[in-house]
Amino acid sequence: MNRTLLEKVRYMLSNAGLSKSFWAEALSYACHLINRLPSSAIKSKALLKVWSENIAQDCDSLQIFGCLAYYHIKKDKLGLRARKGLFMCFKKDVKGYKF
Repeated sequence: MNRTLLEKVRYMLSNAGLSKSFWAEALSYACHLINRLPSSAIKSKALLKVWSENIAQDCDSLQIFGCLAYYHIKKDKLGLRARKGLFMCFKKDVKGYKF
């Protein structure tokens, strides 16, 4: 599994044109994908379903790592409502990154 994750991280960073400094975000998203997508090793079931019996059918919300994304801002009444950034992960509050 470590090799699989490393290969996914390497591909995702290369495809998005990002540096190695974003490896943690890529790894987090790779784990998210592996846990929710079907695997041939367990008869085409998702790992999340096998582990917890929860149905992992949120595949509609999947995005391409490093794709164009907009995030909400609200500073004043007439100011901008969104800014452009890159999709990195599903965390609601990502601090420390400037888009």
